[in-house]
Amino acid sequence: MSSLQFIHVFAVFFWLGCVATEIVVEQVGLRAAALRPAVPQLHFYVDRFVEIPAFTTVLVTGVLLFDGGRFAGDWVYATKVICGLLAVGANIVSIYPVIMRKRMADAGDSAGVRRYGRMIDLTVPVGLPAAVAALGIGLHWLGMY
Repeated sequence: MSSLQFIHVFAVFFWLGCVATEIVVEQVGLRAAALRPAVPQLHFYVDRFVEIPAFTTVLVTGVLLFDGGRFAGDWVYATKVICGLLAVGANIVSIYPVIMRKRMADAGDSAGVRRYGRMIDLTVPVGLPAAVAALGIGLHWLGMY
């Protein structure tokens, strides 16, 4: 594995750890009313300082690793790239509702918090399976499973 591949794989795992953390935070917020007001703040700061840098690293290293010839001739590689882009894209799309939900929470607008929370939830069914598929294909090629 090259240094660039290592950085890419490390960043992917780091990013998935962020996503797992956010899922826990969101689920705790659903189950514990006393902690619910903290969820928009926590999710916002995890995104801002941890997750956005992680998926940006994944995107940049993925672009640097991209092989156009292989993309055109290998459908499994093309699937991996497309799934990776879907995962990053879903995360990029989720930035806006995360920011807006925090603003709504800061303003005391509970309806706005719920509305933007639902928008965040809509990115998960696209981003998470796509990320898992891209990771699985990548790890298989690297001989890691």
